[in-house]
Amino acid sequence: TEPALERALTSGSIVHIDHFDELALAERLAERHAIRPKVALRINLQAGPIPAWGRFGFNLESGQAHDAVKRIVIADRLELCGLHCHIGTFILDPRAYAAQVKTLCDLMHEIEADGQSRLAYLDIGGGLPSRNALQGVYLPPEQAVPDLEEYAEAICSAFLAGTAYRL
Repeated sequence: TEPALERALTSGSIVHIDHFDELALAERLAERHAIRPKVALRINLQAGPIPAWGRFGFNLESGQAHDAVKRIVIADRLELCGLHCHIGTFILDPRAYAAQVKTLCDLMHEIEADGQSRLAYLDIGGGLPSRNALQGVYLPPEQAVPDLEEYAEAICSAFLAGTAYRL
């Protein structure tokens, strides 16, 4: 709601912007209060071997994400400080996270190419599966769910490769 967003922005919270209506409202509130609040963009994208989950955020492949970035940079009412992406729930393939992180790093690199912008963080959401038996899987969770180390290796390798230019 507008009051909730106004409170968050004026109190210094970083808000993850989800769609163009919310972006427009954040811009109006920033102008009304003469502030330049920090925001992140929620992105949805194709993450390799899993079906795209386009439920929330600005779509990367359609160009929405790039349009939102351009709007923030040009209007200069908000400070883009991060990117957020949640690729789904109970993701059983660590390669999906590697694809997600690589794509987010590529987008971060595009954003920072102007020499003016610098993102503080990438938020890769959640969705890691647990070994409980609540989610329907054909095999026992101990067999179906990869070890956490496999997720960490996929995520960290993609992140280190994608951010090497910043070092």
